[in-house]
Amino acid sequence: MSDDTNVFLYKLLSGALNAQDSGRDRSKQIEIGPSQIGGCRRQVYYQLIDAPKTHEPDKLSSMMGTAIHAMIAEAIKRDDPFGDNFLIEQEMDAFGIPAHTDLYIKDRQLVVDWKTTTKAGLRYFPSEQQIMQVQLYAHMLKANGENPKEVSLVTIARDGKMEHIQVHSEAYDPAKAESGLLWLEEVKVAATKGEIPAPEKPKHFCFASCSWYDATGEVGCLSLRRG
Repeated sequence: MSDDTNVFLYKLLSGALNAQDSGRDRSKQIEIGPSQIGGCRRQVYYQLIDAPKTHEPDKLSSMMGTAIHAMIAEAIKRDDPFGDNFLIEQEMDAFGIPAHTDLYIKDRQLVVDWKTTTKAGLRYFPSEQQIMQVQLYAHMLKANGENPKEVSLVTIARDGKMEHIQVHSEAYDPAKAESGLLWLEEVKVAATKGEIPAPEKPKHFCFASCSWYDATGEVGCLSLRRG
């Protein structure tokens, strides 16, 4: 009987989580968002041409990240209950890119992007892609009438404690944002010409996070093979 219960609960939870995630706007999004810019050109290429997906990555980690974002958004509303100073999960569009900024604090002219990782992953924080992403958010806010001066990345280890929270802050740099826009434009040009970018990420990364990973290499991406 316990085995039946275990299977039932596993299917109940995994099915509910997958169904909810599939209904989210970001899961259905065809346009490229800031979080993808500066990442894998080949992955973005496949999304731009709406290529058939060849792999279904496990999404629990990203679901946990989404849940943490939602919890933070709700929690920080207490410091600005009327929304006079905080822009939380602000939806916007600029340069042909749709986005949601995690937090913009008007009186500090500060753009904040929350990240989740593991304690082991903290050594890679912040990545150049993450910096480009938060700079793009600032650039888009600027285009929408705000006046950002500083950007911050805050990462939370899902398996850590409060003491493991790390913060990276730097001045808003339009040049870094523009380099991201150029990166995307180059991939779009490649897509119009049918020029498939070379694999850029190792197998473990592709298997964990790419819907176009293909172990056979016949349809999707074989991943970057070393040696």
